[in-house]
Amino acid sequence: MDSISAQKAYEGLIKGFQNIYKAGAGYVKWKFKKESIQTFKTSNIKIVEGRLKIPKLKSSIKMKYIRKVDGRILSATIFKENNKYYVSINVSKSIIINKPETGENMGIDLGLKDSMTLSDGFKSGKVLDMKSDKRIARLNKELANRTNNFS
Repeated sequence: MDSISAQKAYEGLIKGFQNIYKAGAGYVKWKFKKESIQTFKTSNIKIVEGRLKIPKLKSSIKMKYIRKVDGRILSATIFKENNKYYVSINVSKSIIINKPETGENMGIDLGLKDSMTLSDGFKSGKVLDMKSDKRIARLNKELANRTNNFS
């Protein structure tokens, strides 16, 4: 285990204890050795010629791709489930739009349906952010169930 994964574990612990006092969070849930899923996080991995290079390991690991990794690797979570190892890689990818210079102003609208809409009609499509989608759905459901007590 490298120093970065130890720091990530410590940051997770601190965040867990800070969340105790937030509404709806509750006490920290501890992991056990006998649990079916064991994980650790690191941000120092590299992919070289289709192989995964993890710090503190002498050799690289052969891997199967579900999706091609494009962009800069931010972090990775390595977890073991049913005696198989999986890696979830978090990358940042910048969207570069090459438009000819016309000297005119352009408006950019950031929204929920499409991530970005330009004034000339270009739409970037929706960026998958399941966590915020679930949160918005839950908050909308709570709002719909509230009664109006402003009589």
